[in-house]
Amino acid sequence: MLSRRCRPRVASQPVVPVLIAGHARCDGPEAAIERVDHLGTSVEVTLLLSDGGAGRARLDVDDWVWLELRPGDIVSVERLPDEALTA
Repeated sequence: MLSRRCRPRVASQPVVPVLIAGHARCDGPEAAIERVDHLGTSVEVTLLLSDGGAGRARLDVDDWVWLELRPGDIVSVERLPDEALTA
């Protein structure tokens, strides 16, 4: 049996581009931070959305440091158009 790290992810749901709005608020959709990848001057964050889907957000390193977020934190998110992460 493969360990959790070695198991390939099932691509059953598309990854939704989202904008992290900061720490969780009462009125917006929420997501849990699962993984953080540092990409030089930006940070790519993989999230588990409240509806069970996968989300991805990209932030500047300065914004990431200012928000003081870590894997496991719950944040408010806003859905973005699909082409938002490709820029």
